[in-house]
Amino acid sequence: MNKKLMSIIVILCTGITVFCMIKVAKNIEQNKENEIKQVIETEKQKQDKIKKEKVRVEQEKIKSANKKIAEENTEKLNKKNDVEEKSEKNKIESNYEENKNKSTQQADSTSIKEENNIKSDSVGNEKSKTVFKVDKNTIMDKLSFQEKMKMLNITKKLSMIDYGNIKKYLEGSDEYNSARNIFRILKSRLSIDDYKEVREILRPYIDVDSIEKEI
Repeated sequence: MNKKLMSIIVILCTGITVFCMIKVAKNIEQNKENEIKQVIETEKQKQDKIKKEKVRVEQEKIKSANKKIAEENTEKLNKKNDVEEKSEKNKIESNYEENKNKSTQQADSTSIKEENNIKSDSVGNEKSKTVFKVDKNTIMDKLSFQEKMKMLNITKKLSMIDYGNIKKYLEGSDEYNSARNIFRILKSRLSIDDYKEVREILRPYIDVDSIEKEI
């Protein structure tokens, strides 16, 4: 009886021990699997972080490179614009000086020609001839306000040299030749319509027909 009981007790103890060992083994295996999963997850997160950092660094490099290229292009464009602006400015100044010299030469030539005409026309009976129907100093006073405005707008189209020559002729003592030279300037410098308008305004005060026969 005692042997049988002992056998049962041994069997029970053995069974319990085996069960415990199996349970412990399963827990150990489960823990290892969890540890492995955690290590794998940690490594994955680490790799993801490294990839994101690489992407960020690459993006920063690209952004910096694009910014540098944009700055270089802007600088090149500004330099190009400066060169073109300077070239255009020099061209304008050159054209201005050239036109100025041409105008001066033409004005000098015209002035010399008109002076020669004065000297030539001063010879002969024309010296005593007058073309003014009224005192030339009172003509502007006799013009209406509208006629004065028209004359002002038209004379603005003359150059300063032409205006100075006309003023000089008006102050001269040879009225006939002065009037001829003034009308020569007006006819050569003004448009046909402007010249006709000036002629009609001055007709009541100046013998325009006689002057036009001589120019």
